[in-house]
Amino acid sequence: MSGVITAAVALTVTAVSAVGGALESRKAGKAQRASMAIQQRQADIQAARSRYAAVRQARIQRGAMQQQASTQGVGGSSGVLGGVAGLQSSLASEVSTSYQIQGLSQQASAANQRAASAQSNAAIWGAVGGLSSSIFQSVGGFDTLGKK
Repeated sequence: MSGVITAAVALTVTAVSAVGGALESRKAGKAQRASMAIQQRQADIQAARSRYAAVRQARIQRGAMQQQASTQGVGGSSGVLGGVAGLQSSLASEVSTSYQIQGLSQQASAANQRAASAQSNAAIWGAVGGLSSSIFQSVGGFDTLGKK
């Protein structure tokens, strides 16, 4: 009788620990996903600030170039117009690259969130498998399958 009680207690502890492990694994996955979302938001803010700084710098350069050309009396010359166009082209390229990097960062974040969910689910299924294995062993395992 003592062996049956010990087996029942062991089985209960196994079940409780499996459920506890599954719940904690789910919490860990949720926290990891929240952390990744915050990191993505930080990256988005940094990218926006970078674009703003690039636009600001281009405006400053364009203004300085136009002021210098005006002072020299060559405000509408092809050299000035070409320089301004070059600034605009460079700015457009920088902003475009910033958006591409931001998009890739968002894709990486989404992939990391999927990985965190998969890890959480794997841990839960591992706990379920461990519990079912314990139950199977406690009722006699494969030896009981062959008996009728």
